[in-house]
Amino acid sequence: MPKKDMGNAKNTKNISVSEKNILVLLLSCGGSHQSDISSLVDSLYENFGDLYRIVNTSEEQLVLIKGMSEKRIKIIKSVPIILETYLRSRIISKDSKINTYKDVVKYFTLILRNLKFEMFSCAVFDIRKHVVSLENVFRGSISSATVYPREIIEIALDSGGSHIVIAHNHPSGIAKPSDNDVILTEALYNICCSVEITLIDHIIIAKGKKYSFKKEGMIDFFKENLSKNKKYEGGTYA
Repeated sequence: MPKKDMGNAKNTKNISVSEKNILVLLLSCGGSHQSDISSLVDSLYENFGDLYRIVNTSEEQLVLIKGMSEKRIKIIKSVPIILETYLRSRIISKDSKINTYKDVVKYFTLILRNLKFEMFSCAVFDIRKHVVSLENVFRGSISSATVYPREIIEIALDSGGSHIVIAHNHPSGIAKPSDNDVILTEALYNICCSVEITLIDHIIIAKGKKYSFKKEGMIDFFKENLSKNKKYEGGTYA
């Protein structure tokens, strides 16, 4: 059995019953008796503390728990993918009321904050400000990702979008844009203006912290630069 991490594990009495029941239901797929699965889930919580730590525990540690199998480990490891897929579908669904800028920021925060590599994502809104596309566009290393503004514009145009929000994570935990982040965002802003697309914001996710180019005044700064340098003629600024 794996050694308990008493410094990190929560008191299992504080774990909601519904959270445990969800895991019991998932692991019961395939005809297993729920009583046996309930004991297994209790052991998981006793050893690892909460669902987040269970999901992120290594397969080598999970297999040491009595009753764990390769299939059950795969189910546990699939939880983040299931959640991400559901949230993406929920945000994009025409019947959903969850498709605002704030909802998209929450979604990006959830999927990007714990990644150990850089991921660059994009949300595209139509003219009614309804989300029509959520894409993970570029994946990089622990410290960088190569991003091509043209590909982001193509995604927006192909989706019939008129507004976009971009986001990426800093695995370092530092929620501050690099010089390259600023250069990229201004270049993307300028290109967006040339094709009448509005860049609403660029969000940097760094674990529990966020940086918003919009809130920090950087989007307005890019607008002023574009106007001052007369790089864009005609149309309206974002």
